[in-house]
Amino acid sequence: MSAPRLAELINGFDPFDERMKEGTRARLTKDHLKVEEMTKEMERLTVALSAQVALRRNMNTQLQQKCEARVEVMLHKARAS
Repeated sequence: MSAPRLAELINGFDPFDERMKEGTRARLTKDHLKVEEMTKEMERLTVALSAQVALRRNMNTQLQQKCEARVEVMLHKARAS
C-alpha cells in the first residue's frame, strides 16, 4: 500500500469518528429528555395517586361513621323494645 493511500485511509477515520460522536451525543440528549419527561409524569401520577388515596380514606371514614351511627340507632331501638 502506498503512503498517500495509507494517509487517505487514516484520515478517513476522522469524519467517521466525528459522526459517531455526534450520533452518541444526540442519543444521550434524546435519552436524557425522555428520562426527564418520565420523571415529570411519575411526579404527576404520584400527586394524583396521593389525592385519590386521601379521597378514598375520607370516604371510608365517613362510611364507617354512618354505619356506626346506624348500628347505634338499631341497638337503641332493640334495647327500647
